[in-house]
Amino acid sequence: IVPSRIVTRSFSFSSICTPLFSIGNYFSHFSFLYCNILLSFAQETSFTKIVSAFWQKLLKSWIYLHFHGRFCIMKSRNNTSIDKRGFTFMENEHIRQILDALAAGTISSGEAYDQLKLAPFEDLGYAKVDHHRPVRQGAPEVIYGAGKTTEQIAGIVTSMLSHSPDNILITRLSEESAEVLATQFSFFYDRLSHIGIVNRKPFVSAKGTIVVATGGTSDIPVAEEAALTAEVLGNSVTRLYDVGVAGLHRLLSNMEVVSSATVIVAVAGMEGALASVIGGLSDCPVIGVPTSVGYGANFHGLSALLSMLNSCASGVSVVNIDNGFGAGYLASMINHIGG
Repeated sequence: IVPSRIVTRSFSFSSICTPLFSIGNYFSHFSFLYCNILLSFAQETSFTKIVSAFWQKLLKSWIYLHFHGRFCIMKSRNNTSIDKRGFTFMENEHIRQILDALAAGTISSGEAYDQLKLAPFEDLGYAKVDHHRPVRQGAPEVIYGAGKTTEQIAGIVTSMLSHSPDNILITRLSEESAEVLATQFSFFYDRLSHIGIVNRKPFVSAKGTIVVATGGTSDIPVAEEAALTAEVLGNSVTRLYDVGVAGLHRLLSNMEVVSSATVIVAVAGMEGALASVIGGLSDCPVIGVPTSVGYGANFHGLSALLSMLNSCASGVSVVNIDNGFGAGYLASMINHIGG
């Protein structure tokens, strides 16, 4: 049994909670044994009372340390993601209130368990909404709009609003669905990138700047997906469009912007050379985004993808074809490193 004084005093969670986490794997076996012991008695005895008290105390201690310990370990590893990005406070506060109520004795261990087991996700039947993603990753779940009905998207948004009230991002959203959602929520929609944002509230939580550059104007829809994603996640974004290698002087005339970036997203179709050129001119990470813009031998972006993957420039990484969201999200993670 974990002494009650251990629960209330300050101590190193990493040294005490880690072995307790592994105990959780055996709780199902303990429960089975516990039930069989009690069922072997025809009526309640002093022994069954002792067994019940023992089990309840053990379960209460494990639940408290398991969830509170994981929360504190996460917080000690990355305080900035909890305090600065603005996404995780509500969910962490929800967990803290349950744990405080358990410690104060206002709710039982069973009630705390029932509340916490529902917290990780909400099952809507057609979707399991991940409410704990802000705690794990620092940002809410993003809704991929393509292939979902308007009613499904609305249901997911409604579920998410109870935990993450601002900046719910929807990618690949059709104009038809956007028009309906705009009647139900405070809604921003960009027709170029097909990005939708519920309760959009601009904020900046990282010191650096993300530059999003395109080879041509035709690449802007993918670039805007990257730029808007990065902005929703709390980044300052500078757009540098139509600076491809067909007119290299256009890029060279903006070297001050390139050199001031913390991370650069290079979006290009055709032969996809822009990522390599920027990679050779900058001292920061470059994320290449091949697009499906181009003629027949472009193979719907495959030529640009292979060119970027084979870049000779150091520090160039590549995401999937037309994946502006993935590039914007990765750029945000890089930009938030170190504050």
